[in-house]
Amino acid sequence: MVEEGKIVEKVSYIWRVQNYKEHRNVGYGVALESPTFDGPNGHSFKIKFYPAGATETDYINYSSSFAIETKQTAELLLSFHTVNPYPFPIVSLAAKTSSFRKRGLYRRVLTVQGGHTSPSINWQSHQMDSHIGIGYSLKIKATIGVFINTIRPPIHPFLFFRVDDQRFFAERSIIQKRCPPLLPKPSSDADIVISDVEPDLFDALLWFIYNKKLHSRDQERIMTSKWRDPNSYRMRIRRVAIRYELMGFTGDSGVYMEDLYRPFLKAWNIVQRITKVKSKVAKVMLNP
Repeated sequence: MVEEGKIVEKVSYIWRVQNYKEHRNVGYGVALESPTFDGPNGHSFKIKFYPAGATETDYINYSSSFAIETKQTAELLLSFHTVNPYPFPIVSLAAKTSSFRKRGLYRRVLTVQGGHTSPSINWQSHQMDSHIGIGYSLKIKATIGVFINTIRPPIHPFLFFRVDDQRFFAERSIIQKRCPPLLPKPSSDADIVISDVEPDLFDALLWFIYNKKLHSRDQERIMTSKWRDPNSYRMRIRRVAIRYELMGFTGDSGVYMEDLYRPFLKAWNIVQRITKVKSKVAKVMLNP
């Protein structure tokens, strides 16, 4: 019997944005739209480009935003980068942003309903200026990964994780080698429900598993969080490390085992004091 699985098929599309100089000063939330183009397995897409950002926060941070509109419900991965408009190489590197590598969307499956738009992905607006071509045009290349069902067993089968309302994926071979406690028990093709980890921590966990180090953003959050607060990022990430047997996941956090147990020890000591007081009161009442 051949088990069904999912594979990722990719499609790329280059879109030339004309008169970019005029468009980049529009307000946030205003999108330019590419022509519709075909994707794998009967899907069709459209690029939505927000020169001044999709939200007010993006605008304040001088970020442009990109998203994909799909005609059919799809599970997607997204990547965008600028294309050199000249026939000769230029020194500046292409501006690029990708859910394949972006912390906060890392290993996220972006499920987009038909007729709707994906979450937006940002990059700094000034990074695009060196790739503005003649007539202030801007060439953008979108690469879209689409999860599709197959009756053939994938060479590198995926595991899918459900964490609150978000969905993540990972290659089974990587998880089996680097973090076996994440494997389903018993083996199953259904989504693995993670109920004891928040989505931001699971995102950080997958980043660590694949890159063998903490992301700089997570390291900074660890170092700036409170030492003794059991709900701090430092302590939460420590608990996840213990739960999934990845002690290096804590980084140079300076957190020790006794820090985890301290709140419970404190509660236990209080219970012991109360018990001793009750015992003394009882003895006094028995011997007036």
